[in-house]
Amino acid sequence: MNRFLIALALLWLTAAPASAQDNPAPAVDHHQHLFSPATRALSPTLKDVSADDLIAFLDDAGIRRATVLSIAYQYANPNRPVVEGEYEKVKAENDWTSAQRDGPHQCGKPFDE
Repeated sequence: MNRFLIALALLWLTAAPASAQDNPAPAVDHHQHLFSPATRALSPTLKDVSADDLIAFLDDAGIRRATVLSIAYQYANPNRPVVEGEYEKVKAENDWTSAQRDGPHQCGKPFDE
């Protein structure tokens, strides 16, 4: 019985998860979204997420770069009710997302800089 317990303990120790040092954060997150204040009309439970917020999240995770995608497509989501002024809202959401890149947070820099 003692041999069994020792073998089980050794197996458990070798199967323990690796430390964070053994699994470094990825260099790039290839799919992130920003959520504008207008997003609340579509999903009131979402919180606004600006480029500054996203950068803070990425910094906390040790991720240096991210590809940011607009959620403007949600205005034309076939699983939701028709949105009045769909085109204008899609354009406004895309413009807001693009403007976030041009802010003081240095987004939009080429990857090799």
